[in-house]
Amino acid sequence: MTSSPLLRLGLDGAGLRQAALLALAAWLAFALASSLHITNAYWAAMPVWVVAQASRGLLFARGFLRILGTLIGAAVGFGLLHLIPNHYFLLLALGLWVGFNTALTHVLRGVTAYGALMSGMTAAIVILPTVFSPERSWDIAIARVECTLIGVAVVTLFTALFTPAASRSALMSRAGLMAGKAVRFAALALQGVPQDRMALAERQLLAEMSSVTQAADQMTAGSLRGSRRRKRVDALVAAALLVMSAGRAAASREASEETIARALPELDRLAAHFERETEAQGEVPRAEGLDPRLSDSLRGLVAAEAALSADRPAGDELSGLVPAFLHNPHGDWSLGTTAGAVSGLATWLASSAAYAANWPVAELAALGVCIFSMVLGSLAQPQAIAPHMLKGVLAGVVAALIYRLGVQPHVQTVPELLFSVAPFLLLGGLARASRRTAIAAIDANMCFLLASQAVLPAVTKPAAILSEAGALVVAAVLVTSSFILLPRRHDRHAARTREDIRRDLERLLANPQARRGASWDQGMTRQIMRLTLHLARAGEGDGGAARGLLGVLNLGIAATALQRLVSEGGLGDEDRRLIAQGLAALGRFRTETPRPELFDEAARKLANAQAARAMKEAAAAFRQAEPFLAGA
Repeated sequence: MTSSPLLRLGLDGAGLRQAALLALAAWLAFALASSLHITNAYWAAMPVWVVAQASRGLLFARGFLRILGTLIGAAVGFGLLHLIPNHYFLLLALGLWVGFNTALTHVLRGVTAYGALMSGMTAAIVILPTVFSPERSWDIAIARVECTLIGVAVVTLFTALFTPAASRSALMSRAGLMAGKAVRFAALALQGVPQDRMALAERQLLAEMSSVTQAADQMTAGSLRGSRRRKRVDALVAAALLVMSAGRAAASREASEETIARALPELDRLAAHFERETEAQGEVPRAEGLDPRLSDSLRGLVAAEAALSADRPAGDELSGLVPAFLHNPHGDWSLGTTAGAVSGLATWLASSAAYAANWPVAELAALGVCIFSMVLGSLAQPQAIAPHMLKGVLAGVVAALIYRLGVQPHVQTVPELLFSVAPFLLLGGLARASRRTAIAAIDANMCFLLASQAVLPAVTKPAAILSEAGALVVAAVLVTSSFILLPRRHDRHAARTREDIRRDLERLLANPQARRGASWDQGMTRQIMRLTLHLARAGEGDGGAARGLLGVLNLGIAATALQRLVSEGGLGDEDRRLIAQGLAALGRFRTETPRPELFDEAARKLANAQAARAMKEAAAAFRQAEPFLAGA
């Protein structure tokens, strides 16, 4: 049975409706800006293609952040113009601001990063016209802000009614499945499942946790309640990670077969509760002799899941909104610094070279380099998107040339101008709604609007039209080819994250007087999520580089337990000496090979029972962590 032409084009009924909505919203924004006689009114249609989203929350969030980022970028742009009269130093300052905002896209959380992206781009839109055409800088900047407000208002109001809310049940289901798998992982550890099977289950579950936190960013955007729920998803992921590590730790201790046999059915029931396979209330297994740390971590998981399921948990309305806004489990200053350096340097070099060359369309080329490098720099895997961007830019420029050379010369009035762009916007809407061309269509639509120069009176000289189109193409080819030929190396970023984890562990073990257990646990959770994400992006499917990660977490937990005992007092001098010696020896894993059996022996010499148990746990955890600590 042959498929319909629409399906072959990646469209269906819903796609056609979306295409019509997008095209109409873009046309209405353009028409409204034109009726208000705003300079370069076609800018008003641009927000439509990037603000429109699959869920209402994302739509509102991106609209708000586009406005906020535009206002901040415009303010910074005007401030730099006022403070720095020398154009070369001004362009250097612009490059620094663009680089800083590109770096923020890898540090701020989820959709929040879009605001930083707009802030950097808007500063360039304010500054570059002033450098190349000082007489029209104020008008261009004010028009840019006005067009953004119009475009965001139109796309939000026009499409919100037709955009569904994100499915809370889908997020709850994913989070519950992840929590249930963490409990089943602990049960596998207690049963003494072979290490290779445990390692595979660990890698798969860590990847699932990373995916859940990213999905939560998208599914909770656009409301304060969503921000609170996203924070609780983070708490659930952290609790699940502690359950996994507690299960591995419990497996290394002696427990009777009878105790394990009693615990396993209860663990299975608890996992089924999280996975929504049973309506029974989730309770922590009460099997006598079950490891205390595992019981505590299971209680934490139950509490975190209950908080996530609650509609309005008491006392949670305003607490922690700023940390939740800024905190990003995958936030990476190392990656952000690299991306920021690339986009900032590209913007500075392109704008400085264009200014020195006095090229008539230099402003458009420099702006293209800035925008393209910021967009690609903000992505996780820019080398995968760069070919789509280049195709989109080329398609948009070709469409703009057809419009400017074949249609625009016959346009004399504003109504004719509005109707002349309508077919192109409709084609753009169809391309954006198609599953086959959705990615490239964003750049195609944006570049069509930018290169079409749909204004009156129009520039009709073919040489000028071709020069402007060529400037955009040159910028796109330079930027996209750079990202394709020099792809982002997530293996290097993974190596840096591994090194950060080792260094943090060294610092923890070096000072037995310190009390930083809670903050260290939170930091390690973020590091583990970040490493997992880098390994997935680097294509390290076997996850060998992450072997022993739970052992690192267990070693840190045991070390902080020992530190707490030391700092609280009540230990004899000999116990304090043995603890300090043991932690220091474990911390020298780079320069020598610690012998965990010696720490088992030290544990037997400790007079304090809690200290003896924590020392044994540290020795067992080191054995689990050794593959990771010994890795290159």
